[in-house]
Amino acid sequence: MRTILITGATSGFGNLLVKEFLKNGDRVIATGRKLTERTEILANERLIYGIKLIEKNLDVTNESERKEFVQYLEENQFKIDVLINNYMKRCDAILKIGEELTGDEIAFLLAQKYRDWE
Repeated sequence: MRTILITGATSGFGNLLVKEFLKNGDRVIATGRKLTERTEILANERLIYGIKLIEKNLDVTNESERKEFVQYLEENQFKIDVLINNYMKRCDAILKIGEELTGDEIAFLLAQKYRDWE
C-alpha cells in the first residue's frame, strides 16, 4: 500500500485526489487549514476507508505548523510514496513519485511551494 500526502485537501483538485487515491486502495494523509475542524469535508471517506484516511491540520504558510507536521510524520515513521503539494491559488501541483521523501525534503517542498505565492 502506498502512502500519499496531499496538501490543500479541503476542496477542488486536492479533495478529488484524496477520494481517487483512497478508491485505489492507497493510504492518504490529507492536509488543509483547519481540516480536522471541518468534519463535513471528508465525512463519507472517513466512514468508508477508516484508518486509510489520515486527516491533519496544516497551513503551509505557517512555518511552525510545517515543522510540527514533519515531526508528526517522522514520529509515526510514515514513508511518503507520493507527495502532491496542492496548496495553490491556481491549478499547480508538485509530485514526487517512486522515491522515499525525508522529513527535510517534505519541509523544503512545502516551504518552497508557499514562497512561490508570497
